[in-house]
Order: sequence, then structure tokens, then C-alpha cells
Amino acid sequence: MPINIVLPGHLIDANTVKLDEPAPPTATGSEVEVRLQSVPQPRAQKLSQILRDLPPGTRSDADIQEQIREERDAWGE
Repeated sequence: MPINIVLPGHLIDANTVKLDEPAPPTATGSEVEVRLQSVPQPRAQKLSQILRDLPPGTRSDADIQEQIREERDAWGE
């Protein structure tokens, strides 16, 4: 007569289940039923949308161009 027991385990890969505790020593055969717990996946976004959602910067174009010019001038040293 089959008995039903629940043993915790985890997936090693898509085809391998590892039990976290041993099966009872009287078990001579087995049938495995796997209940997968879903992991919420982050919603994929396009990089362009992520950039559009960023708050506006506080630096002017002239400030940024000046920093780039200073960096380029430092390359020659």
C-alpha cells in the first residue's frame, strides 16, 4: 500500500531534484510529484524607457561640455 509523504527539496537544474532530507529507509521505490513555487520576474523594460523615466538632471549643457573639454585636455598630459 503506497504512502504519501512530503519531503522538501530544491531544483539543481531543469531535470534534477535534490531532497533536503533523506527518504524513509523503508521506501523501496518512489514516484515524484514536484510543486514549483513561482518566483516573480521583474517586468522587462526597454533601456530607452528607463532613461525617459529618470528624473531630469540639474546640470546645463554648457557645464557638461566644459567637463568634457577639461577631461580631453587632461589626456595630453
